[in-house]
Amino acid sequence: MLDEKKLLLLTEKLKTQEDLHIIFQQLDEYMESMYKSKFIDLSILSNYFSYSVKQSLIAIMQLHNINENDKSQIIQFFHDLKIVLNQLPTIHIYIGINPSEHTINAIKSWMVSQLQREVILDIQVDPKIFGGAIIEYNGYHRDYTINGQIINLIIDKVKKFSNSN
Repeated sequence: MLDEKKLLLLTEKLKTQEDLHIIFQQLDEYMESMYKSKFIDLSILSNYFSYSVKQSLIAIMQLHNINENDKSQIIQFFHDLKIVLNQLPTIHIYIGINPSEHTINAIKSWMVSQLQREVILDIQVDPKIFGGAIIEYNGYHRDYTINGQIINLIIDKVKKFSNSN
């Protein structure tokens, strides 16, 4: 199986579920072409992946000692790569507006620094959310929204009022 730490060249480029979906689609298309082809030609990676992803894939293959002339090793590598990428933890984030690329990068960097591993962000826009975000990960639910703070404030006031009577 592939070493997740050796995949950083690729996983650091994958930020969201959408990014992951796109790379899976590209991997499937490339693997399909490999099955149909009699020859191995890594240069056609450019037909399926961006330059930076192609370079990352080649470097990762080298780190894992994949023989670029062995079709079965390459196919197995891409198969294993999909498995490992699919096992990356997903953090669900609900926010009120579409985040900018800069915001997505900042959120991902912060999450990676907190968890000490690569993650995939599943960002959902909910216009009912006013300021902040709701974060769900590994069974935990945290509400860091202004809405949540107002609701908690009201609940505290109701409890105090109920306890004083």
